Amino acid sequence: MVKSSLFAALLIVTLAALAMGQGEVPAQEQAVITTELPHASFNMGWGGARAEGMGNAYLGLADDITAGAWNPAGLIVFEGPNLGFSWGATAPRGYTNYYLQTQLYRQDHSGSLSNVTGLNFVAPFRVKGHPFVGSVNFTRNFEDNLSMAYAVQVEQLWPVIRHNILEIDTIIADVSTEQLFEGGMNTISFSFGTRIYGNSSFGLGVNIYTGTNTLEFDQYTIARDLPLPPTGQPVDASSILYLVDTVKYSGVNFTLGYKVTGERLSAGVVLRSPFNLNLKTNRSIYLVTMLNSRPVEDGTDTTFFDDRLTKYTMPLTVSGGL
Repeated sequence: MVKSSLFAALLIVTLAALAMGQGEVPAQEQAVITTELPHASFNMGWGGARAEGMGNAYLGLADDITAGAWNPAGLIVFEGPNLGFSWGATAPRGYTNYYLQTQLYRQDHSGSLSNVTGLNFVAPFRVKGHPFVGSVNFTRNFEDNLSMAYAVQVEQLWPVIRHNILEIDTIIADVSTEQLFEGGMNTISFSFGTRIYGNSSFGLGVNIYTGTNTLEFDQYTIARDLPLPPTGQPVDASSILYLVDTVKYSGVNFTLGYKVTGERLSAGVVLRSPFNLNLKTNRSIYLVTMLNSRPVEDGTDTTFFDDRLTKYTMPLTVSGGL
């Protein structure tokens, strides 16, 4: 009974702290449910500094090594094999302060991101004498990194019996939390383009989506001099919660491209088929509850969730450039 009461109190304190850190989510769900992707944007770029700088206008040009990923109809400009490579890095600095229930939170932006952002190969070939240009593209669609650490105090009402009289005390729990979210999504595209009439060309591609995200959540909670029922003996009660999410992306869709080139202007239209972007999550939750620095059975557990599937329905998209 004593251990059960202690576990319930510590769980309430832990969940209250989690709710403060995670937003408007019912506290009873916090031990099991978190947002799989707290920062991913799904704003998919297709590589190349020049192409990214032009945005969708590049769909009407598509004349460099990244054409197979943007508009495969633009591949017809290549007359020989080409290989392209790109690498990107960023080093954010500074921090953001904000307040929640009078408590100060600080989000530190310092760190660094670096990764291969593109690897492209283009080569012409012929089928029964008709010229085609094929392309293989690896693209880092987006890269996420979010780290956060904060310490707060959470007040909870706690019943205790003294001299056969039920009293309500206010206990204060110190909660320290660290979160790290990092990873990203990649696309491997196989495409080809061919001329169909005059200055008009057509292209077709298949896109395979891969990549991983990792979320680590580490929280330590301690309530000192907690009056333990039924005697009211003061104890130090604490809990350690460590959660790890590993998310893997998967999905396949197709790209149809059309391009027409004039003397001064060129125009392109790209259609990308709808698909389900699958996120398969493996989750590990480690919870240790301690009484005067000694682990207790109730509230100490390890839980695993394997192959938890979330589907994002990505719509049909039609884009154009001039």
